[in-house]
Amino acid sequence: MTRYNVTAWCDFPHYATFEVEAPSPAAALRKARKQVLQEYPEPNDGHTFEWNEFQIDSDSDSGKSLTYFDPLKRVKMAAQDLLSALERTSFLLRRIHEGDHHALANALDAAADADAIIAKAKPRKAKGGAI
Repeated sequence: MTRYNVTAWCDFPHYATFEVEAPSPAAALRKARKQVLQEYPEPNDGHTFEWNEFQIDSDSDSGKSLTYFDPLKRVKMAAQDLLSALERTSFLLRRIHEGDHHALANALDAAADADAIIAKAKPRKAKGGAI
């Protein structure tokens, strides 16, 4: 088993660091998401916090690592870019409707930009299942 160093953040401005042993970064993330609740030492008056960001790094020479943001955090991080892409698309569609052929030529670039931004906001899949 490889030993992974984990740093986890939550919406409350704190973080926890600890180690887990796992065969892969994705498996280490699954373990870390459960273990972080026992690792966080600060008193929290009975409240639990959503741990939504993890950095998983191997302490071996393999160089394997993983950065994970939960889906809502990913959307929050991409929100401004998503809004900009939507505004550009809306503008181009209005111009195309008015017969502007230059806008039509730019529509595919706008769609490609929007697709790239959407991909950033979506959760990624790792080998062996979703993370």
